Amino acid sequence: MSIRAATAVSEKTYDGRGAGVDVARRVKAELPLAARSVAIVFAAIDVDLPGLLAGIRSELDIPLIGCTTYGEATAEGYTEQSVTLLVLTSDDAELGIGLGEGLLARGNAAVTEAWAAASKSLTSPPKLVIAFPDAALSGVGEVVVKALLDVTEGAIPIIGGCPGDGGRFKSTHQLFGDRVVTDSVPLLLIGGNVSARVVTRTGWKPVGLRGTATRAEGPRLFEIDDKPAIKFMERYIAGSDVDDPEVLGNYPIAVFPEDNNATNDKFILRSAFFSDRATGSITYGAPIPQGAAVQLGRAFRDNVIDSASEAAREVLTDGPPACILFASCGGRKLVLGAKVTREVEALRETVGTQIPICGFYSYGELGPYDSRSADTRTTRYHNCTLVLCALG
Repeated sequence: MSIRAATAVSEKTYDGRGAGVDVARRVKAELPLAARSVAIVFAAIDVDLPGLLAGIRSELDIPLIGCTTYGEATAEGYTEQSVTLLVLTSDDAELGIGLGEGLLARGNAAVTEAWAAASKSLTSPPKLVIAFPDAALSGVGEVVVKALLDVTEGAIPIIGGCPGDGGRFKSTHQLFGDRVVTDSVPLLLIGGNVSARVVTRTGWKPVGLRGTATRAEGPRLFEIDDKPAIKFMERYIAGSDVDDPEVLGNYPIAVFPEDNNATNDKFILRSAFFSDRATGSITYGAPIPQGAAVQLGRAFRDNVIDSASEAAREVLTDGPPACILFASCGGRKLVLGAKVTREVEALRETVGTQIPICGFYSYGELGPYDSRSADTRTTRYHNCTLVLCALG
């Protein structure tokens, strides 16, 4: 197999450096490194991140990218307040990392900067792009996706997720080499003798009345049908609960194409982050187009778990991969509640115990509906979605 992978997890997060050494040594013991290798790290927001990177790099002198999360997972299961490490290694794959900074202010330029830096290590176009942009809390997820589609000309699968901060919704971090940064977009490009299959699934369905976004400014939705957006949500959520981000996060909206006659299977979910009583507005994870049809999105635990199993079955149709990489939305975690462990268990039950799995719970997801088909391979910016990539 062209590319090989191994994962490790540590919950010794009271000692960032020690956790880094721990996961690095465990991976080294399992995975002899080939000519080219890269590390992908997911970590809880409270970990000593500089210490963590120093610990990993003291054992593994290889390129590294990653981010903070809303929860971490490997084939060993779901964890919180932990560190996970995925190492990819190959003799004939090409691996390049790049970083673009000042994402909020520079947008396209930051993405282009990261792309240019990562491309230097490749001699041919990549087969997969992995991105962890700090885009959710600033509402620029769609800007990042558009910029990536421009540089890839829409021909390369793009996957990833926006970093989290444990559900605080204040500030996230990205990891790049020995640096801890924010407001940035780290990229990993994978090329050479590799293949990637990407699918996304939600488990959500639109329910209730459909309205029109009659006043929206970027990610802030002020009015639906000329009435405060909060009033629309109070049809489904008890009044005071609209002010609680963790409750509000259970109730995304489905955003449809340009007219109210759009069918129920063509929509993008947008997670709600904050409400503002003074203006009657709700801030979502990405811009809501003014004039778009909107409807409440609803899912139950079994729907979410079933969508994970379905996605895993789909990516395995091309044969067993070297590893499974995923990003799952924090909104899915909120719906699953105490059964959040079941999503990763569903993945593991479907792909088996021999294939490494590594992923995290994010604030926004990047991926196509299905990268194998021309009709569904365009990458989009999602919420409440599971993005699953089989790399082989």
